[in-house]
Amino acid sequence: MMSKKFRVVALKMNIYYNLCFTGETPPEVKMSETTIKNAGLSELTVRGKEFYEKNLKAILEPQHNGEFVAIEPYSERYFLDEDSTQVALKALAEMPGKKFYFARVGYQYAHKIGGSWMKKKV
Repeated sequence: MMSKKFRVVALKMNIYYNLCFTGETPPEVKMSETTIKNAGLSELTVRGKEFYEKNLKAILEPQHNGEFVAIEPYSERYFLDEDSTQVALKALAEMPGKKFYFARVGYQYAHKIGGSWMKKKV
């Protein structure tokens, strides 16, 4: 029997996979040279990272470090929340049917498998 924590993590991973990695490039969008160089990553991921680095990093860091951002890179809209599930739900409510790139402000990765972001209380 799966623990409640494992089920929540598995659900979050499934949501993020479906939102991030199964997206298709809209037909009106042309692939950039950077995207072609980074062919191992989905275009959505490359565009999301580029948008974050060029436009959001200076705005969000360090005031919002630790919060999650969902980016729809083709429209350049983004959503911010302290909880990763809530940011996904906000983004989907505003832009149903769209795919998003997720990041954690001030961190290299949005999520870490096999560990915890929380510091142990002393």
